[in-house]
Amino acid sequence: MSMENYADRCGWNVETQLELALRYIANQGSDDAFDDFLQEIADEECAEETPERTPMSLAKIRGLQRGDSVYWNDPDEGTCSRILVIGTIEIYDEEDAENPVVMITEPDGSYVECFASELS
Repeated sequence: MSMENYADRCGWNVETQLELALRYIANQGSDDAFDDFLQEIADEECAEETPERTPMSLAKIRGLQRGDSVYWNDPDEGTCSRILVIGTIEIYDEEDAENPVVMITEPDGSYVECFASELS
């Protein structure tokens, strides 16, 4: 998980992020150590502060455009949940009108295929 994802999850502002980076520099470790460090701090500080996210309506999903952001709630215990920036968005499987499959491609080319109910 990146610093941006932890910051979003925990509500860290720039000052908090800088303080964490300086604390890390004092420990000087590898990139994996930095991720472990962020995970540990995030778990301590905001494990119970993670806001409940309300699923986005299908109408709102259809209105998303390039550059908009949306949160993907990974159904695998939130393992890969993150904010996605829309590059392109396609809605498939319209037979399931209430919960179709959505494919979001980010500007960097990464993508997520998920059910509409996983977006907030």
